Amino acid sequence: MVHVAWVSLPLTYVFQLVIAENIQTHWQVPDGTRADFTETLYNGDTVELQWTGWDSIWTDGSIDTAIANLYVASWNFNVSEYSRILSSSIDVSISGGYKWKIDISADALKNNSEYGLFFVNTNEFYYDGVTTIPSMGFSIKEKPKSSAAATPTRSTTTPTPLTTRTSTNGASSGSTSDSNGLNRKESAGIGAGVGVVGTAIVVGLGYLLIRRRKASSSETAQNPTAYQPTPTRFELESGQELVQASVEKLSEPDPPNNGNYRKSEPQEMFTPPVELPSQPFGR
Repeated sequence: MVHVAWVSLPLTYVFQLVIAENIQTHWQVPDGTRADFTETLYNGDTVELQWTGWDSIWTDGSIDTAIANLYVASWNFNVSEYSRILSSSIDVSISGGYKWKIDISADALKNNSEYGLFFVNTNEFYYDGVTTIPSMGFSIKEKPKSSAAATPTRSTTTPTPLTTRTSTNGASSGSTSDSNGLNRKESAGIGAGVGVVGTAIVVGLGYLLIRRRKASSSETAQNPTAYQPTPTRFELESGQELVQASVEKLSEPDPPNNGNYRKSEPQEMFTPPVELPSQPFGR
């Protein structure tokens, strides 16, 4: 009889392990078919918890009811006594789900990262040793921050250094860059180029003027009547007045001479030659 009791004890232990494993496999999220702590969740994320439900054979042997409260708690309650109720009065005999926003406190995560979900009888609170319908254990960690968010970028402008030139005696000759960013050689080259272009333009214009003046002079010499300027209106009126005054002057009579007016006799413009003697001289 003692021998039978010794054999029945391991069978009972194995049966309990089988029951526990089958209870956990009814969880879909987190995955009840995975080993403990092979699934990692991140603090601040929202997880849609899901389960398929448990028959009375499971609930009667664990929580003794089909209506239970859902808790999240530390897997090892001796290390961190953290527990918080998520939802109450859930019918676990049917499939269901719960949207859970993970918000474990920073102090709790600092002390422990291993957690689990537990259905507990509505007449009890979660504590170490209470009968529950547990999920598989999982890890909760802080969500990693991206490097871009952790390190803000700052736009900076790096000034362009001025080039300096040192003389042969070791003394610095100062900056060779002018205010507009050009060195002395470049400025001198630009100035010389502008001067050459300006001189070429002046010479070209002078050459064109001289050539045009020579062409005009040669055309005037070959054809003097080629250019006959049209008299202006003032010149025409002045000429007409001059001609009219001359005509009036000629048509007026000579004025009287002290009241004695004598018509001038016509003078003979030709004097006949003196008649020479007919005899010869010396006879």
